[in-house]
Amino acid sequence: MSMFKHSRLLSYTRSKAEVEPLRHKIALPSSFRVGTTDTAPVVSFEEVQAHLKLLGAFSRLKTRIALAQESISENRMESDAAWTIFLCRAVHRFEKWIQTRPTSEPPPWVIIPLDVLMVWHSFMLVSIFPL
Repeated sequence: MSMFKHSRLLSYTRSKAEVEPLRHKIALPSSFRVGTTDTAPVVSFEEVQAHLKLLGAFSRLKTRIALAQESISENRMESDAAWTIFLCRAVHRFEKWIQTRPTSEPPPWVIIPLDVLMVWHSFMLVSIFPL
């Protein structure tokens, strides 16, 4: 039985696979051939791994939205429509968060909500929007 049968609220709990660290280290080469030039790596293996985990969290979030819609018996909407509404709310929450954020880096104890982080990630990918 799905956890969505009892509640419309989404859970942001971590699975065991998300918490376990890598059992081995992977070293990147000291340089990569880009065209005719050898270039040092721009990011570390750990940064790539963290980014892939973040993208995985975004993917799981979208899946949870779809599963939540399947479990609703009345006022059900298509999962794409539910995702669109979720994204609109996330953009609104991001706008509110960005207006109130401190000008410096947030302290390490501040946890940014996943939906806000997803919108922030998208804005950082498109550099025409100044923050």
